[in-house]
Amino acid sequence: MIFWKKIDFVITWVDSNDEDWLLKKNKFSKDRVFTKSQAGDNRYRDYGTLKYLFRSIEQYASWVNNIFLVTDGQRPNWLQTNGKVKVIDHKEIIDKKYLPTFNSNAIELNVHKIPGLSDHFVLFNDDFILNRVVEPEDFFVHGRPVDAAIFSPIFPESDFDRIRLNNVIPINNHFSKKVVEIKNPLKIFNFKYGRKNLNNIILLPFSRFTGFLDFHIPTAYTKSEFETVWLEEEKLLSQTVSHKFRENTDVSHWLIRYWRLMTGDFSVQKLPFGKYFYLSQIELWSKELSKGKIKVMCINDEESMSEFEYFSKELNRSLQTKFSKTSIFERKV
Repeated sequence: MIFWKKIDFVITWVDSNDEDWLLKKNKFSKDRVFTKSQAGDNRYRDYGTLKYLFRSIEQYASWVNNIFLVTDGQRPNWLQTNGKVKVIDHKEIIDKKYLPTFNSNAIELNVHKIPGLSDHFVLFNDDFILNRVVEPEDFFVHGRPVDAAIFSPIFPESDFDRIRLNNVIPINNHFSKKVVEIKNPLKIFNFKYGRKNLNNIILLPFSRFTGFLDFHIPTAYTKSEFETVWLEEEKLLSQTVSHKFRENTDVSHWLIRYWRLMTGDFSVQKLPFGKYFYLSQIELWSKELSKGKIKVMCINDEESMSEFEYFSKELNRSLQTKFSKTSIFERKV
């Protein structure tokens, strides 16, 4: 099956070592006390994976239309922009009254405003990697985002879980769980979900949504999905955008994803599609990079890590081994 529409990739990135950026961050945070989940170093720490993400895109998704790198007036010194790569400043998508912002939720909720963005796009973080060949239909089928509606109760243990809970509240206010299940039974219970069907079966007696399984991997979206949720919950989303740093009252781009799960306007995804790893899980992610069984990966930083330098160097060594060829997105030395 060939998906004929153009698909863009959107990547959010920050260079935490940029002195000008650090001055701005310190200026707006000096009188505040944050938890690590809100503004810890790991929220911004760049450990060199962006270059390899671009290499993985060239190697495994050469069909991509445009790649938009969203930054705060920054630009990787190795990046070679061409007809396919465009650097987007926050001021192009976020009202100047909210800038500067250091809140990833605020940034991601505005990516649909990128000038020239195709209606169909995939949202990346800079710690994502394509691990093997991906096709357009891994993200969109018949114009619909590919996704999996897996219910999962939230057991709060960190500030991040507050945001996940915030995403569920408007879903319960706008949608009836019983109606959703009746209207789209094959989107809720599907053989492609495998064992994850047990989640939905176990939670079937509950009359309200208790949470959703979140896949911290590249996520397919349409601009119209963002526009719909902004129209329905403008006050809620604007509140998040007004926060310069991540707050416990924020919502995230996953709210847009949850909304489409409720409408059933998606194509069912075969699981597992990707895997999430912590940076310290070196044996697990290095094995996956080597074998290349899973199509997409996230290798995420951690709030408390005493050996960050060691693990980041090992990750870059493994990525260099897998993606040793310089991509067309890099400047010639």
